[in-house]
Amino acid sequence: MTIRLLPFLALLLAGAPAVADTTAIDGRYGDAEGCALMAAGAAEGGAVTGPDFFFLMDDEGISTAVSYCAFSPERRMRADGLEILAQCHEEGEEEVTPFTLTLRREGEGYLVAFPDGMTWGPLMRCAP
Repeated sequence: MTIRLLPFLALLLAGAPAVADTTAIDGRYGDAEGCALMAAGAAEGGAVTGPDFFFLMDDEGISTAVSYCAFSPERRMRADGLEILAQCHEEGEEEVTPFTLTLRREGEGYLVAFPDGMTWGPLMRCAP
C-alpha cells in the first residue's frame, strides 16, 4: 500500500506552489542620503565619507551615521511585520545592545520599529 501512495504524493508535491522567502530583505533600502552614500561607495570601490545623518539597510543590518545594528538570521513573520533580532552598537562603543526590531512595509519601503516606539524610516529601495 505504501508503494502506491508514493506516486500520488510525488504528484501532489510537484503541483504545490513555491513559497517565497518572506524573511529576507530583497535589496538595499535607505533614505536619500543613505542610498547616495551607497552609490558613491560602489562607484569609488569602497568606503566614502558620508553625510551627518543617513539610513542604509540590507539583509545583514541597518547603518546610520552613528550606529549599526546587525540582523540575526532568526526572523519571523508577525501580523504587524517582520520581527528580527538585532545586535546594535553606537559608533566608537564596544558595548552591544540586543533589540527585537519590527520591519513593517510602508508602501514600497520599510519602517523599522524599536520596542520603545522609536522608528526609523520609511526607508525606500535604493536604485541598483
